[in-house]
Amino acid sequence: MHLPFSSASDVTWKWDPTRSAYLRSYAGVPDKLVDGSQTAAANLVILTVPTSYGPWLENSEGAHEVEVTATGSGPLVVLRNGIAITGTWTRPDLTGPTALVASDGTPITLQPGNTWEELAPQGTAVTVAAAPPPPATTVPTTTPVKTRPTSTTAP
Repeated sequence: MHLPFSSASDVTWKWDPTRSAYLRSYAGVPDKLVDGSQTAAANLVILTVPTSYGPWLENSEGAHEVEVTATGSGPLVVLRNGIAITGTWTRPDLTGPTALVASDGTPITLQPGNTWEELAPQGTAVTVAAAPPPPATTVPTTTPVKTRPTSTTAP
Protein backbone atom coordinates (compact mmCIF):
# COMPACT_ATOMS: atom_id res chain seq x y z
CA MET A 1 0.00 0.00 0.00
CA HIS A 2 1.36 3.39 -0.96
CA LEU A 3 0.26 6.58 0.76
CA PRO A 4 2.03 9.75 -0.45
CA PHE A 5 1.30 12.18 2.38
CA SER A 6 3.93 14.58 1.01
CA SER A 7 7.38 14.56 -0.55
CA ALA A 8 8.82 14.35 2.98
CA SER A 9 6.41 11.64 4.15
CA ASP A 10 5.96 9.01 1.44
CA VAL A 11 4.66 5.91 3.24
CA THR A 12 4.68 2.35 1.91
CA TRP A 13 3.49 -0.81 3.63
CA LYS A 14 4.44 -4.18 2.12
CA TRP A 15 2.96 -7.54 3.03
CA ASP A 16 5.55 -10.03 4.30
CA PRO A 17 3.93 -13.47 4.11
CA THR A 18 6.73 -15.12 6.09
CA ARG A 19 5.98 -12.85 9.08
CA SER A 20 2.24 -12.52 8.39
CA ALA A 21 2.69 -8.77 8.82
CA TYR A 22 2.84 -5.53 6.88
CA LEU A 23 6.21 -3.72 7.03
CA ARG A 24 6.38 0.09 6.94
CA SER A 25 8.85 2.23 4.96
CA TYR A 26 9.38 5.95 4.27
CA ALA A 27 10.45 6.73 0.69
CA GLY A 28 11.64 3.14 0.33
CA VAL A 29 13.70 3.17 3.54
CA PRO A 30 12.54 0.75 6.28
CA ASP A 31 10.91 2.54 9.23
CA LYS A 32 12.96 1.29 12.19
CA LEU A 33 11.99 1.11 15.84
CA VAL A 34 14.39 1.81 18.72
CA ASP A 35 15.32 -1.89 18.91
CA GLY A 36 16.32 -1.87 15.21
CA SER A 37 13.35 -3.92 13.98
CA GLN A 38 11.12 -2.62 11.20
CA THR A 39 7.69 -1.23 12.10
CA ALA A 40 5.19 -4.05 11.47
CA ALA A 41 1.43 -4.51 11.82
CA ALA A 42 -0.97 -7.43 11.48
CA ASN A 43 -3.71 -5.05 10.29
CA LEU A 44 -3.70 -1.71 8.47
CA VAL A 45 -6.74 0.51 8.60
CA ILE A 46 -6.53 3.44 6.16
CA LEU A 47 -9.26 6.01 6.80
CA THR A 48 -9.81 8.89 4.39
CA VAL A 49 -10.56 11.91 6.60
CA PRO A 50 -11.21 15.63 6.25
CA THR A 51 -8.20 17.77 7.21
CA SER A 52 -7.45 21.45 7.65
CA TYR A 53 -4.47 23.56 8.65
CA GLY A 54 -4.33 24.68 12.26
CA PRO A 55 -2.92 27.89 13.70
CA TRP A 56 0.29 26.30 15.06
CA LEU A 57 3.57 26.29 13.18
CA GLU A 58 4.88 22.78 12.62
CA ASN A 59 8.43 23.62 11.54
CA SER A 60 10.92 26.43 10.96
CA GLU A 61 9.83 26.76 7.31
CA GLY A 62 6.44 28.11 8.42
CA ALA A 63 4.27 25.09 7.64
CA HIS A 64 1.14 24.88 9.74
CA GLU A 65 0.08 21.77 11.65
CA VAL A 66 -2.50 19.54 9.96
CA GLU A 67 -5.69 18.98 11.93
CA VAL A 68 -7.83 15.90 11.39
CA THR A 69 -11.59 15.54 11.72
CA ALA A 70 -11.90 12.14 13.43
CA THR A 71 -15.69 11.98 13.39
CA GLY A 72 -18.18 11.49 10.58
CA SER A 73 -17.67 8.92 7.85
CA GLY A 74 -15.63 8.27 4.75
CA PRO A 75 -13.95 5.68 2.56
CA LEU A 76 -11.56 3.14 4.02
CA VAL A 77 -9.27 0.31 3.07
CA VAL A 78 -8.46 -2.46 5.55
CA LEU A 79 -5.44 -4.66 4.87
CA ARG A 80 -5.17 -7.99 6.66
CA ASN A 81 -3.74 -11.38 5.73
CA GLY A 82 -2.35 -9.97 2.48
CA ILE A 83 -5.78 -8.88 1.18
CA ALA A 84 -7.47 -5.48 0.84
CA ILE A 85 -11.07 -4.82 1.86
CA THR A 86 -12.70 -1.55 0.82
CA GLY A 87 -15.62 0.04 2.57
CA THR A 88 -16.71 2.91 4.81
CA TRP A 89 -15.75 4.05 8.30
CA THR A 90 -18.24 5.77 10.62
CA ARG A 91 -17.64 7.46 13.96
CA PRO A 92 -20.48 9.65 15.26
CA ASP A 93 -18.51 11.12 18.18
CA LEU A 94 -15.11 10.91 19.86
CA THR A 95 -16.37 8.83 22.78
CA GLY A 96 -17.27 5.76 20.74
CA PRO A 97 -15.41 3.32 18.51
CA THR A 98 -15.10 3.59 14.75
CA ALA A 99 -17.31 1.20 12.77
CA LEU A 100 -15.58 -0.46 9.79
CA VAL A 101 -18.03 -1.73 7.17
CA ALA A 102 -17.15 -3.49 3.90
CA SER A 103 -18.62 -2.39 0.59
CA ASP A 104 -21.05 -5.33 0.78
CA GLY A 105 -22.40 -4.03 4.14
CA THR A 106 -20.74 -6.60 6.40
CA PRO A 107 -18.63 -5.54 9.42
CA ILE A 108 -14.89 -5.81 8.85
CA THR A 109 -13.08 -7.87 11.46
CA LEU A 110 -9.37 -7.60 12.18
CA GLN A 111 -6.74 -10.26 12.68
CA PRO A 112 -5.43 -10.82 16.20
CA GLY A 113 -2.33 -8.69 16.73
CA ASN A 114 -1.45 -5.05 16.45
CA THR A 115 -3.31 -2.64 14.18
CA TRP A 116 -1.87 0.49 12.59
CA GLU A 117 -4.23 3.25 11.53
CA GLU A 118 -3.27 5.67 8.76
CA LEU A 119 -5.36 8.84 8.39
CA ALA A 120 -5.26 9.82 4.72
CA PRO A 121 -6.32 13.39 3.94
CA GLN A 122 -9.21 13.64 1.47
CA GLY A 123 -7.77 13.84 -2.05
CA THR A 124 -4.68 11.76 -1.22
CA ALA A 125 -4.31 8.80 -3.55
CA VAL A 126 -4.17 5.52 -1.63
CA THR A 127 -2.73 2.86 -3.92
CA VAL A 128 -3.12 -0.80 -3.04
CA ALA A 129 -1.21 -3.40 -5.05
CA ALA A 130 -1.61 -7.15 -4.97
CA ALA A 131 0.31 -8.84 -2.17
CA PRO A 132 3.07 -11.27 -3.13
CA PRO A 133 2.05 -14.91 -3.07
CA PRO A 134 2.78 -16.90 0.08
CA PRO A 135 6.10 -18.71 0.15
CA ALA A 136 6.11 -22.12 -1.46
CA THR A 137 5.92 -24.96 0.98
CA THR A 138 7.84 -28.04 0.15
CA VAL A 139 6.82 -31.41 1.39
CA PRO A 140 9.72 -33.76 1.82
CA THR A 141 9.40 -36.83 -0.31
CA THR A 142 10.92 -40.16 0.44
CA THR A 143 12.35 -42.46 -2.12
CA PRO A 144 12.45 -46.15 -1.34
CA VAL A 145 16.02 -47.35 -0.99
CA LYS A 146 16.88 -50.82 -2.24
CA THR A 147 19.16 -52.76 0.01
CA ARG A 148 21.03 -55.96 -0.61
CA PRO A 149 20.46 -58.77 1.74
CA THR A 150 23.39 -59.32 4.04
CA SER A 151 24.61 -62.66 5.18
CA THR A 152 25.86 -63.52 8.57
CA THR A 153 28.43 -65.97 7.31
CA ALA A 154 31.67 -65.12 5.62
CA PRO A 155 32.02 -66.03 1.92
